[in-house]
Amino acid sequence: MNCENHPSKEGVAACVSCGKVLCEDCRLKLAGKNYCQECADELVTGKSENRDPDIWESEKSLKQSYMDQEPEPVPYERSSSRGMPRPKKEEPPKKSNTFLLFCVVFLVTLIIVGVILYAIYVVYLAPYYGDINNLINQLLNNPRGVINSLGL
Repeated sequence: MNCENHPSKEGVAACVSCGKVLCEDCRLKLAGKNYCQECADELVTGKSENRDPDIWESEKSLKQSYMDQEPEPVPYERSSSRGMPRPKKEEPPKKSNTFLLFCVVFLVTLIIVGVILYAIYVVYLAPYYGDINNLINQLLNNPRGVINSLGL
C-alpha cells in the first residue's frame, strides 16, 4: 500500500488513531506508536473531531505522560571559539583503587615486621652478640646456636 499523502512512496506504517497509511516521511512516532500529522496535532492541542472516546482517552493519557517527564539536562561547557556552548565530553569511569590499597597495606605490614625484628634484635640479641656484624657472622656459621640463645 502506498502513502495517502505521497502516492509514489510505499507505506511503512498506519496511524494508530485514524488508520491512514503513512510513508517514512509522514510517520510521526510518539511513545512507540505511529501517528499522522493531523492526529499528532490533535493529540498535542487537545482538540478532537469525531474520535472514539476510548482511543481519545488513551491518547490524552499518552500526552499527559509526555508532559510529566522532565527533560534530561545536557551539560555544556564554553568553547574557546566564539563563546558558543558545546556538549561536555563524558569522562571515562574511574578506576578501582584496589591495587593501590593492597600496596599500602603491604608496605605498612613490611614496616611493622621490620620494627618487630629490630626490637627483637635490640632486646634479645644485641646484649649477647654486640653489633649486627657479629650477629650476622654467628647466623651464617652457627644458626642453631643463635636460635638456642633466644630460648626457642
